[in-house]
This record gives sequence, structure tokens and C-alpha cells, in this order.
Amino acid sequence: MHRLFAIIAALFAVFMTGMIWFLLSGERYGGGATDSERLIEFAERYTDAWCSQDPLRVAGFYAPDGELRVNDADAAVGREAIAAVAAGFIDPELAVRRIEAGDA
Repeated sequence: MHRLFAIIAALFAVFMTGMIWFLLSGERYGGGATDSERLIEFAERYTDAWCSQDPLRVAGFYAPDGELRVNDADAAVGREAIAAVAAGFIDPELAVRRIEAGDA
């Protein structure tokens, strides 16, 4: 149970890091979508990457020289290192899925 809690906490921390980066990056996309819609779409794709249990798909959300720091560990720098960190959170016996708000 402790390992499951640690995995959930780490995934939440990674998710929030991605959200903060997205909000602070100032990126703007065409197509008329609102900031809120773009944020939701990004969150869904990022969460789906984690749910896929494919560390390379997770790492694809980071810049080639991006960094990921989990708790007080040294930063993983670059997609290969980020994929290695993500792989550490993948457990074939643990099903991760995204649920919509209100479905819980």
C-alpha cells in the first residue's frame, strides 16, 4: 500500500510540474481554443501518456534537454533520463487510468 501511495504522489507531482510549466511557458496555439481548453487537452494527453505505461511516451512531453526532478532526487536531464525515471513508476501489476471529473 505504501508503494502505491508513493507512486500516486509521484505521478501527481509530475503532473503538477507539467501543468505549472504549461501555464508559465506562455505558449499560444491557434485554432481559437481557450486557455482553459488547451490546458485540459494538455492534461488529458499527459495523463494518457502515464496511463499507457510507456516511459518514452511520457518523456516525449519534455524538451530534448528538459529536466524532471522527483522529490529530492537529482534531476533527470534529457528525454532518455526522464524515460528512465518514468520507467521506475511503471508496474505491470498496477493499472493506471484517467477518469473524468464526476466519474469517481
